[in-house]
Amino acid sequence: MKKLILAIGLITISLSALAQTRGVVDISVANLREDPDYAAEMGTQALMGTIVEILGSESYWIQVVTPDGYKAWVNEMAVRQFDKNSEAIYSNADKAVCTARTSVIYSSPDRKSRPVSDLVRGDVVVKDHGTVRHGMVPVSTPGGRHGWVSKKDICEHETWARSRSCTAENVVTEALKYVGVPYLWGGNSPKGFDCSGLTSYAALMNGRTLPRNASQQAKLGKPVDLTELEAGDLLFFGNHETGRVS
Repeated sequence: MKKLILAIGLITISLSALAQTRGVVDISVANLREDPDYAAEMGTQALMGTIVEILGSESYWIQVVTPDGYKAWVNEMAVRQFDKNSEAIYSNADKAVCTARTSVIYSSPDRKSRPVSDLVRGDVVVKDHGTVRHGMVPVSTPGGRHGWVSKKDICEHETWARSRSCTAENVVTEALKYVGVPYLWGGNSPKGFDCSGLTSYAALMNGRTLPRNASQQAKLGKPVDLTELEAGDLLFFGNHETGRVS
């Protein structure tokens, strides 16, 4: 019994320590699942550079909470877990946002060199010191993988953030860029969208964070009569008797 109590105590300590930590997504798009299993339902996705709270771990999975409040599981290899010093260093680093629909970080300033990571629009990278070479600039992923990316594919983070304006026109324009991208349950990136994934992503690219799910998004804003719909309004569907949006 003493051994059992000790084991439980160790687990509690381990999870408690993890609960105080944070991390950052280090791949272009991380798939977050409802349970710590590849066969589990994908609940959402997170872009490179997304800061997450870490709640616990199981095998090589960690449970995280995204900035919009979604709790799910992700492979630990997709997230760089911070210690006190590394989080401060990352927070203070100069960053850039991928503005191209897709791009690639290469190992050298040569598009024929080995790829380090793919990128999608909205991914955040760290700006490394160095000059432009062959139209490419040095960057690194949040986890410290260094490489080179086309200068035209990124924008200084603060400049990009200041240029965002979440107007109906901008949100609709952003959403229409992804016509033809396949439907993907839990998708929240240019690699695949579900319905609320597309609306939340289109808003995010214009500086506004929305809740991940349609049932949560439906509680925002104000009701609009069907005869008064305008571009940018969202339509929600579900059970009228229960009021549950699906």
